[in-house]
Amino acid sequence: KNNDIYSNSNAGVAARGTCSGLFQGNLVHDGKQGGFWLEEKAKCDLIGNDIYMNQKSGIQVGGHSNPIVMKNIVRDGLKGGIVVHDHASGSFLQNEILRNTMAGVGGTDSACPLFHSNIITDGKGGGIVLHENCGGVFEKNQVVRNSHAGIGLKGNSNALFDGNLISEGSGYGVWV
Repeated sequence: KNNDIYSNSNAGVAARGTCSGLFQGNLVHDGKQGGFWLEEKAKCDLIGNDIYMNQKSGIQVGGHSNPIVMKNIVRDGLKGGIVVHDHASGSFLQNEILRNTMAGVGGTDSACPLFHSNIITDGKGGGIVLHENCGGVFEKNQVVRNSHAGIGLKGNSNALFDGNLISEGSGYGVWV
């Protein structure tokens, strides 16, 4: 709790296996690989962290992991904000995801997350971009001022979108 984790050559925090833990109130920044990297069925809670200026994703969740990710700020990443892949799920609630170089939220490889009440804004590679059989539920998110598309669906993605605000993008609102 309340740590400053920065300038590491791998992820700032990596959780693997069936581990569980609470990471709260941390600054996680300037990592050469990324901020948080959850793999291999990790069930960590990430709450109220400030995650910024990482070389890869601010938060990457894969390998059947199922975290609770709530009230974090994921910003100014040199790649994506939050990426969910490889059959991962998880609940992503009330996060601010902004100014990332690629998509604010990316999903791939049969991931099935819940994204509820997030602000996803000013992404240079799109707001929410899903491909390769990604599913999940995306509800009551604000997807605003993103490039390319507010929401982009490719490669047999089949997610439910309900009650989202998608506006002020420099490309498509929704691209299928």
